Amino acid sequence: MSTAGAGVRVSLLGPVEVIVAGSPQAVNGLRRRAILATLALHVGRVVSVDRLIDVVWGEHLPATSANTLQRHVSYLRGVLGEPGSIVARPPGYLLNTGPESTDVRAAEHLLELARRSSDRNERVRHLTAAVALWRGPPLADVAGSAWLEEQAEHLARLRLEAERALAEARLSVGEHARLIPGLARLVRQHPFDEHLHAQLMLALYRDGRQGEAVATYRRLRDALRDNLGIDPSPRLRDLECAILRQDSAIAAPAPAAPAPTSVAAQLPPPVPTFIGRAAELAALDALIDRGGAVVVSGTAGVGRQRLPCTGRTGRPSAFPTGSSTSTCAASTRAPPLPNRRERCTGSWRRWAFRPHGCRAIRS
Repeated sequence: MSTAGAGVRVSLLGPVEVIVAGSPQAVNGLRRRAILATLALHVGRVVSVDRLIDVVWGEHLPATSANTLQRHVSYLRGVLGEPGSIVARPPGYLLNTGPESTDVRAAEHLLELARRSSDRNERVRHLTAAVALWRGPPLADVAGSAWLEEQAEHLARLRLEAERALAEARLSVGEHARLIPGLARLVRQHPFDEHLHAQLMLALYRDGRQGEAVATYRRLRDALRDNLGIDPSPRLRDLECAILRQDSAIAAPAPAAPAPTSVAAQLPPPVPTFIGRAAELAALDALIDRGGAVVVSGTAGVGRQRLPCTGRTGRPSAFPTGSSTSTCAASTRAPPLPNRRERCTGSWRRWAFRPHGCRAIRS
């Protein structure tokens, strides 16, 4: 089935919001927002009429609920911009705006990409984009439905999972100093979360703030004892010990190696057979490591193009900074040799042939 509503985004990671072609569209009415949120959480799947009615009205079911639901769906189609954006399909309705048309699906996709990636910087990019999708408490303006409140709690846990993963990824690339303010905020929001406290302790220690790292541990220890009657986990106690003894195992990681850069490698294919010219080939191969400029010229058929593609000069590894070729017209006379001031430097080579005798010449 083809999807409708191209350019539509339904946002649930905050107040319920609809964006059509980059423009926000108002969704008026608590029940209408609740219907849209329920359909968006099941995007691409049918939600039964009974389920929608239960989510929207619960125990306070009006006699006209089915007709009222139809009117609300009609209104939402207008907001989304196309009649086919919400499809009536037994036993209910289906949001038909595409699998990536909700910010929830987008966040889940980015988190999955981060989990699969083996590149630390790429993980940071995916997780940063995922966390940025939250605009506040999820489903913030559809309170009153027990089922939607459960979904809001699930999405809040997903946000915390994403923020923990992002902090871990940023620690792995040496961003400990810039992490500290955000982690301190998260620790205040989740005062018993050992994972966040461990990340904050590690960031402070790597930033040269050993005393603050230990103080963070002791505040959590006291809070756990006073409020829950428990001690920190062995893992967190081990981290405190490692900080106290300045264990090298928790030092900041080495910077990630830069991505390899590509260089031009535009040499012609190697020549399968080449007969003769042993002296010239030896002379050309000897010039590779010396630099300078060499010219190859000669009449058609003398081998001026095939000679440079033979031996070491025909291999890209001989030119680590890049290589390219250019074919010039045949000449009936040898070109004048460049004087000393005109010589080239670097990885490029020009090859010179005398039309008679084909002697390799070094400039």
